[in-house]
Amino acid sequence: MVIHLGEIDNGGSGGGGAVTKTGNQGLAVTWTSVTEITIGVGWCNDNEGNLIEVTTPIVLDVSESGDYASGDSRATNTWYHVLLGLDGGSVVACLSETLELPSGWDTWQMRIAIRLNATSGGQIEDCEFIGSYVHRGPDDYANDLSNTSPGTSQTIRAWCPPMVCLANIAMRFSRSSEQVYTGIVDVPPYAKAVFRESINIERAAVINSSGQYTVVQNVAASWENFQTGTAGFYYPAFQAVNYE
Repeated sequence: MVIHLGEIDNGGSGGGGAVTKTGNQGLAVTWTSVTEITIGVGWCNDNEGNLIEVTTPIVLDVSESGDYASGDSRATNTWYHVLLGLDGGSVVACLSETLELPSGWDTWQMRIAIRLNATSGGQIEDCEFIGSYVHRGPDDYANDLSNTSPGTSQTIRAWCPPMVCLANIAMRFSRSSEQVYTGIVDVPPYAKAVFRESINIERAAVINSSGQYTVVQNVAASWENFQTGTAGFYYPAFQAVNYE
């Protein structure tokens, strides 16, 4: 984890200002159960340098209405951002469908995102939080490409919130009679499946603001099999300044 430390001159006498934390440290997120995540101790700053320090782990429960931002509620097949902030000097946290200052808060910062599935009114999809990386697993190939014609691209919804982020795209494809070249648009070079074999790969791709990526193949015949899914994504943690 990268930690940035700096000094802010708070007007101390003799030209020596007070030293203030800037950046972030800790705040590890743990998948506790199908309804709970825990934010560990640590600190970060809001966009104006105000310190948000968690001294006791915070539990967010998707079944508790009070754990959502004002106007939001539990819903199936929905992404939520995990936000931290200050309210009257107290540290607060919530689940929010949008990246903006929650009503009643004084300041905010973004930490990670979770998705509720369609089970029992919405449960947290099984995943692992590694710093700011949300790992799902490359064995989950969610999309069979509907258009396998040569040179034709197809836009696919990634397993990530609708925002610009970096994701690992898992692809599995094969063709028995010739080599297959395929790739994610704007992320060269193309991946290659060797003659009469299938291949499983992961490729980094920039996901657009709608949470989508595009794949295209370059071969003289159609695929026999091509599936793709999202192995995980890097959440742009502590970047709230870019979403105000």
